[in-house]
Amino acid sequence: MRALLHTLLIALGLSALISGAMLVLHPDGSVIRAPLYLLERTPFLDFFWPGIILGGLFGFGSLLASLCIARRWRHGFRFAQVIGAGQISWILFQVYWFPESSALQAVLAGVGLAIFIAAELCRRARVGP
Repeated sequence: MRALLHTLLIALGLSALISGAMLVLHPDGSVIRAPLYLLERTPFLDFFWPGIILGGLFGFGSLLASLCIARRWRHGFRFAQVIGAGQISWILFQVYWFPESSALQAVLAGVGLAIFIAAELCRRARVGP
């Protein structure tokens, strides 16, 4: 279960870092073919801040959570749960704010849920600290 948790955190972290960087560098959304009208109901004028959140929280945060678990930090599994819950929340905000939904949102919410559950199972089994 611990290996699955690391895999999910690293996959989420790397994809979020790359996607976040693309949004920060191209805040008009052109690089990911996301039109700015998607942001009409959001507090954002362009994709810069969503890119910061994506790359910072879910990119660096996921990788840091994986590192904390690997280093057997006492609260590593809880940190991973925060990442998982945050991922689910972020996707729910997207579904609420965006006029269009995609299958990718369901997949990413599933990844967040899997991270949360895997971290809880590891924590309860006392795998590591």
